[in-house]
Amino acid sequence: MITPTDGALSPEELSLAKLHFDKFDTENSGSIDIEELPSLLRHLGVQMEKERLDRYYYIFFGPGLDTMDPKLAWERFCVIFGMLLRNQLPVPPT
Repeated sequence: MITPTDGALSPEELSLAKLHFDKFDTENSGSIDIEELPSLLRHLGVQMEKERLDRYYYIFFGPGLDTMDPKLAWERFCVIFGMLLRNQLPVPPT
């Protein structure tokens, strides 16, 4: 599972992340619905088949995903965005 210190962003990267995040946080709630994750990743240029993406849900959101109403919060998005920028997404479990 990813941690808050993974993928730290520079001020310029943080501004870029905010632009992308705001496109999907249409309600200005500070989070994105999990259903938006595939569209968000495609928007960022990441193409992923459903099976692989399903394995990343655990990395992005942790255990208990099926018992909660998962949202991708701004802080977690920044971590993922930084990892994407550096091509450092962890290998998902099989």
